[in-house]
Amino acid sequence: MRGEPLPAADPPPIGGPVLVAQRWREVVLVHWAVDPRAVTPLLPAGTWPDTLDGQAHVGIVAFGIPGTYAFGRAPVGSAYEVNVRVYCVDEEGRHSTVFLRMDVSRPDMVLLARMLARMLAWLPYTWSKISFLNAGGTDSGSRSDFGYRCRPRLARGAPFADLVVEPGPAIEAPTALEQFVTARWYLHQGHPLGTYRLPVAHRRWPLHRARPVKIDDSPVRRTGLTPLDPSPLSVLWSPGVDAEFGPPRFCKAP
Repeated sequence: MRGEPLPAADPPPIGGPVLVAQRWREVVLVHWAVDPRAVTPLLPAGTWPDTLDGQAHVGIVAFGIPGTYAFGRAPVGSAYEVNVRVYCVDEEGRHSTVFLRMDVSRPDMVLLARMLARMLAWLPYTWSKISFLNAGGTDSGSRSDFGYRCRPRLARGAPFADLVVEPGPAIEAPTALEQFVTARWYLHQGHPLGTYRLPVAHRRWPLHRARPVKIDDSPVRRTGLTPLDPSPLSVLWSPGVDAEFGPPRFCKAP
């Protein structure tokens, strides 16, 4: 069963104890349109491509994590993350994120996931070298170009991928596409025992549209997807949010 065209603007209750709390800061979100038929084989069982105006979407989202807290309290440390994601909907109409790749600057983030819940070991974490790029402010004190540079540490000879933008004015009323790619309150992941979902909650994203300065879509292409147009459909920046993840639950068998 397909859900409504747009996910709800605000999250439902996570329905259990906080498994992980994170602070996400200086977030760059870049999205392209892709063919839904190319997305379908990448999704876990019991989910389908979530589309808007007949198009599926793939995104690269890069951000700093100044704080991670196990069970919402025990501090773990800071990191950077660059992930590639697509969007799905399940038979109960939950609009969700599916991670195809999760590059993180600290290998112990993978170990943390395995410690908290064995099933989370199946998230596609990769230990990578990630740098924050900042050209600095202008004389007027306004924000200038900045972004992230990422390369897998274990892939010798792999080029760096840059994601650099210039943030613009704040968005007062998000478009349908901007809500579609940011209001995501679950992630779905495949596992040998079945598909599970993980709830996530945070306040609405404070969003700014941004000008692309240097956008490398090679992380997307490494997943096997090819954007319909090499130019991004949406480029956004956010100062960030504080997020909480609830306990995972296995989905009903399709």
